[in-house]
Amino acid sequence: MQLLESRGLELEIYSMRGPREKERHPVHGQIRAQVTYLPETLGLKEIAPNFRACLAFPAGYARGFAHALQRSLSRRKKSPLKRFFQAGWLIDAKSIGKKGGVGHLHSHFLHAPTELALSLAKITGLTYSISAHAKDIYTSSAEEVRERVENAQFLMTCTKFNYEQIRAIVGPKHEAKVNEVYHGVNLE
Repeated sequence: MQLLESRGLELEIYSMRGPREKERHPVHGQIRAQVTYLPETLGLKEIAPNFRACLAFPAGYARGFAHALQRSLSRRKKSPLKRFFQAGWLIDAKSIGKKGGVGHLHSHFLHAPTELALSLAKITGLTYSISAHAKDIYTSSAEEVRERVENAQFLMTCTKFNYEQIRAIVGPKHEAKVNEVYHGVNLE
């Protein structure tokens, strides 16, 4: 993120939870982007923001809700609906999808953050990309991995093993979207 900002890119960071570690790498202090923390639990206060998101994107909101409901029922998990309502909250809070606003979403981790990005994309029509690492890949079902990569512009992963695994899961139709990109911190 620091490198992207140093090259002139304006970033916004949306975090699904507050910080839990006391220690921070010094490079984090160089990142200018503000962090917006999503509500971790959903309640009545999320109804009005979702209503406004529905008014702003009626067809997309209906499409996104139908998708999240179907996923929640078929997987017997509430997380797709939770991520959908978090997406509605975020659309309202940060004007995502509005002219002059965020133009692309990048999801750091293939599991819950990409579920959120997928909901945001279904509602607003924005594109998204993914960085996948380890636990997030191997705790997601093959069906979830396929769907998330199919809908993404591209996916980056940090090891050859992950690269080969994800390409095998998504198959020939979408394997070109999978990229191997090693990450690290500049030691100088």
